[in-house]
Amino acid sequence: IKDALAEARQQVGVPDLRDANSTNLPGIGLTPMKLVQACSMVPFLADKRMIIVEGLISLFEPMRRRGQHQTSIEQSQDIGPWKDLTPSLRMLPSTTALIFLEGNLSLNNPLLKIISNVAEVKKFPTLRGEELRSWVRRRLTASNGDIVPSALRLICELIGGNLWAMRGELDKLQLYTQGRSIEEQDV
Repeated sequence: IKDALAEARQQVGVPDLRDANSTNLPGIGLTPMKLVQACSMVPFLADKRMIIVEGLISLFEPMRRRGQHQTSIEQSQDIGPWKDLTPSLRMLPSTTALIFLEGNLSLNNPLLKIISNVAEVKKFPTLRGEELRSWVRRRLTASNGDIVPSALRLICELIGGNLWAMRGELDKLQLYTQGRSIEEQDV
């Protein structure tokens, strides 16, 4: 998710103006009007403006409690003022990149259903098996590193799909091996 977000930020404009053209909004306390206002702002000396909304959709996430299906906002279908979000999203200026940053969401989340009708939804499942090994190889190749197959299997088994932890361990291993291939005993 962090890599995809960093890539999206690259499209906002030159590095010196990225912060001026990026706005982070917490989902808690956000209203549709505040969201539309933020999205309507004109970019400053750039082609794009990025709005990142964190945790709004998960506020409507169904939770299981006492055998009943309830949500953190009490009723899964009562999304209040957010039910009319679709027209606003369709009318966003082409200069605005709106990103909803969330954790795991269920498919029956009512706000996710609304947003999915007008937006691209990207999923970032935990990497396992060959996908994880490929990610490690790409990460090492990008930083001019290398790893032998047995070491690759071992580090993937030990760290698993936590890419943040994996990145840190790979960085340490590259420092330790000083340019040579990472071996199983290094791991």
